[in-house]
Amino acid sequence: MVKSMSTKFCKAGLPWKKSGFILTIGLLMALMGGCDSKPAAGEQKGPLPPVSGIVTTFEDEVKDLPGDQIAWSAFWKFCWQEYPKARSYELQVITSEGTSPKLRSRKEPCFRIQVAAGTNPKEQGMLNRDKLMELQIGQLSYRVRAVLGENRYSDWSRVITLKGQPEP
Repeated sequence: MVKSMSTKFCKAGLPWKKSGFILTIGLLMALMGGCDSKPAAGEQKGPLPPVSGIVTTFEDEVKDLPGDQIAWSAFWKFCWQEYPKARSYELQVITSEGTSPKLRSRKEPCFRIQVAAGTNPKEQGMLNRDKLMELQIGQLSYRVRAVLGENRYSDWSRVITLKGQPEP
C-alpha cells in the first residue's frame, strides 16, 4: 500500500513539485534579501577612516654577561593614535615575499619587534648592529587597522616600513 501511495503522489506531482517551487521561491527571497542596501544590525556602513598618527622608533637593550661579554638587541617599535571605540587592533605583516593572511591582534596601540641581536665582547659594543639593521631595511613592513566590534573595522593604515639608518 505504501508503494502505491508514493506512486500516486509522484504521478500527481504534488509533493515534489510543491517542494521544488517552495525551494526556488526561498532561494530567490534569500538572494533578494542579500541585495538590500541597508546593512543589518552590527554590520559596517561603508569604509571607516584608517588608523593614523603612526610614529616609529628604534630601541636598544644591552645586558652584561660574565667574562666581559654583552648580549644586545635592537627593536623596531611603532605606535599609533588610539582609535575611537576600538576594542583592539589587527596588524598584518608584509614582507618581500608577500602579504601574510595571518593577522596579529593587539590590545594597545603599539607594536615592538626585535630586528637585530648579538653577543660579543663588551669593548666591541653592539658589533655589526648597523649591518644587521641594513639587511632588514625594506624587507619588513606592517599595516594596522582598528577592530570596533563584530564585523566592524577601520580601513587599513598606510604601510609602515622599517627604513632609514637607525642610530645606535
